[in-house]
Amino acid sequence: MADEKKTKTYLIRSDENGEVRIWPDVVITIAALAALDIPEVANIGGNITREEITRHTSKHLEKYVRSELKKIDRGDPEFKDREDTIAIDIAMNLKYKTSIPKVIPMVQEKVKSAIENMTGISVQSVNVKILGVESEDNA
Repeated sequence: MADEKKTKTYLIRSDENGEVRIWPDVVITIAALAALDIPEVANIGGNITREEITRHTSKHLEKYVRSELKKIDRGDPEFKDREDTIAIDIAMNLKYKTSIPKVIPMVQEKVKSAIENMTGISVQSVNVKILGVESEDNA
């Protein structure tokens, strides 16, 4: 059972004092909240706002935000000193009149930076899917 739990978490640090692991739910919550820091992002998924994230568990997010561990082959000399990384997939709606080409790089950088600064996990990529545009009445 302990080994099963370990495979579902991201190892942050392991030393003589013990291990530090983070559940993927923590990573996807950080990603969603970071994306919502961008004013042009209306919501995650179809209706998940900052308030929804704080009221509910991250289970609601799993349909729209995913994190995947990218293992590095440490047997290959080229990658011997590299850390494992994660890839993030996030789906969102943007506010009407938003310039998608300008906003998406901001979302990607914000999500990447938040995860790396808060967890120490290296982020390989942030893949963004735009599900729709919210009208000014709904945004």
